[in-house]
Formats: sequence, C-alpha cells, structure tokens
Amino acid sequence: MQLRGVIRMACDFCADASSVVIQLGAADPNPSQAVPMQHAEALEAVRHAVRNTFIQLGVADGFQLNEHILLRSDIYCGRRFLAEGLQAIWFVEEDQVKIHARDGAVARVLTVEEAARWITTEDRKVA
Repeated sequence: MQLRGVIRMACDFCADASSVVIQLGAADPNPSQAVPMQHAEALEAVRHAVRNTFIQLGVADGFQLNEHILLRSDIYCGRRFLAEGLQAIWFVEEDQVKIHARDGAVARVLTVEEAARWITTEDRKVA
C-alpha cells in the first residue's frame, strides 16, 4: 500500500477518534460487554472489507489500493480508498464506510463492526 497524501475534506461530525467500540457478537444482549477496538485494528478491518468489496465490483485481485487521510479543520475524520475507478470513504465519527461503484452510486454501506465480522467469518472458513 502506498500513502499518497493528505486530503482536506468537509465531513460533518468529524472528531479525533482513537478507538471504535464493537459488540461481542451480534446477539449479545449486554451492551456492557462492548470491547474497544483500537484504531489500527479498525483500519485493518476497513481495508480488508474495502479490498473484498472492490474485488466483488470487478477489480482484479492484486490491485493497488490508494489511501488518503481525511481531515476537517486539521482534525482526523476518516480515510478515502481508491482503485481502478472505485472509491470508498470511511467516516470515523459516523462509523460508516460508503463504497461507491465506478458510476459514483453507493454500492454498499457498512460499519466497522460489520467489517470486523467479515474478517472473523473469513478466518473461520480458512480454519
């Protein structure tokens, strides 16, 4: 992966977020069981989900994923991923990743928790 630079982008509700909270299982009724996911772990889950979705949208496996840090008023608010005409934007504060098709239409919206579950599901398939 190659970091290509910093982009300043207007995004609502952006704030400096060092961790994202995920639940221990979709059916867990006890919200006090929430476990903080470090930003680096959340970022890896998002990258993985973006890569897999881009492949599902027709990008050849092994493509170069370009990544940009998004700032609003000099405060980190997310990431932008680009590859072969596709784009995904992760809005950290909103906990949303919006993946756009080549025509610009939103192809998929997911949370960091959904991205993390995707990795866990794939790990189980491999094992």
